[in-house]
Amino acid sequence: MKLHCKIQGCTNKGYITRGMCYKHYRRWLKYGDPLFTKNEMHGMVNTKIYYVWCQMKQRCTNPNHPHYKDYGGRNIKICDRWLNSFENFYVDMGEKPKGLTLERMDNDGEYCKENCRWATRYEQAQNRRSTILSPESIKRIKKMYGLGLTPMEISERTGFNKTTMDNIFYRRK
Repeated sequence: MKLHCKIQGCTNKGYITRGMCYKHYRRWLKYGDPLFTKNEMHGMVNTKIYYVWCQMKQRCTNPNHPHYKDYGGRNIKICDRWLNSFENFYVDMGEKPKGLTLERMDNDGEYCKENCRWATRYEQAQNRRSTILSPESIKRIKKMYGLGLTPMEISERTGFNKTTMDNIFYRRK
């Protein structure tokens, strides 16, 4: 005769220790609670902030993620404190404010407390690799042009290529 696990809802039969199946007995030994699951440690599995953390990890660590090439493929890392601890991420970043997304202030830096903040989509768009010039940079470049410098001279002084200068002066940017 096989015994049933005493945990309500468990249908496991077979080896019983202290009235529990092997799965629940191991949880009791390891965590002191036969019903413990890792996802229940923080109780936030179905929250937006937990989703943000999971997506950050996927972008940086999963080569099959659609955006891996822009993150993990560029060697963007997640700090040790956050990599395997949602709780640490949550303590450092707090609740996700409505309408804001997680941003790395240094676009080439890692995900860590010192380099991340909550930002609007507009603020994030200003921090993309494809956003070469800020509005302030464009004003400064136009001022140089107004002082009589050629696009080539401005290019040499600022480090931006001549095509970028041409796009600014001929309103293609």
